[in-house]
Amino acid sequence: MIWLLLALISMAFSLLIKAYRWLIMLRNYGVEVSLRHVSEAYFVGLVVNLLAPARGGDIVRLGMLSAYQPATAAQVAATIALEKFLDLLTLVVISLTVAVYLPPEGTLWLREWLLPISSAALVGLMVVVVFGPGVWQKIEPDFRRFSQSWVQRGISLINNFIESSLWLRDKAHLLPILGLTLLVWFTMWLNNAVLFRGLGMELPVSAGLLVLVLGYVRMLLALPTGSIGPFYFFAQLSVSTFGVDSELALVFAILLHAVVTLTPILVSGGLLLASDRKS
Repeated sequence: MIWLLLALISMAFSLLIKAYRWLIMLRNYGVEVSLRHVSEAYFVGLVVNLLAPARGGDIVRLGMLSAYQPATAAQVAATIALEKFLDLLTLVVISLTVAVYLPPEGTLWLREWLLPISSAALVGLMVVVVFGPGVWQKIEPDFRRFSQSWVQRGISLINNFIESSLWLRDKAHLLPILGLTLLVWFTMWLNNAVLFRGLGMELPVSAGLLVLVLGYVRMLLALPTGSIGPFYFFAQLSVSTFGVDSELALVFAILLHAVVTLTPILVSGGLLLASDRKS
């Protein structure tokens, strides 16, 4: 039980860091909003993601936060896009690392798709960062000719995203966001390591990282966290790759699912209750 409690604490800490990272991004845009409002929107969005496909929770948190300052909706959306970009970049680097350190027995097929896809994704992301602003500057006038409101909103979103990617080239902006991003991923890995220890699973660091990688593969497929079947499949695949038997792998998947689903529900419930009392 103590290991499960530690895993819940580690997961909660990771999510709180994510909320704080989002706050820093928003303030870099000049969006003045309180940490309480940011946390409420972030955790309610996580709860929605438990049930809704296609990351519907991101739309919910965009709406909640924009309600406080409607004029900043484009900036808020851009920070969410930037957040996803940073996490995807970190995920790709971790995937490359994991692919190199996968055990040789029975994992050739996993390495065969993980290594080339991760390499291609890293190259693609670097191309976007280096050449994206210049390419967009050339083609933006062509899109300006369209008068539809959704096209104009899309242009505004892209401009805000590019602006954020440019200010990230400044060390004063980059280092805090990068540090928080690395801390987020470390605490998520720590959550897996704690569960490994509680179940008596002696696994290498790369096993905990593979759980993160395949977990994000499930998310990229737009599958909600609450979908038990896909969640269990990827969680079991992660540890069985390192020789864990099917029964123990299933126990790990059940506990991990409990931690991932219960944490945002408990934290968001606590935040909303505290908000009601203050109001």
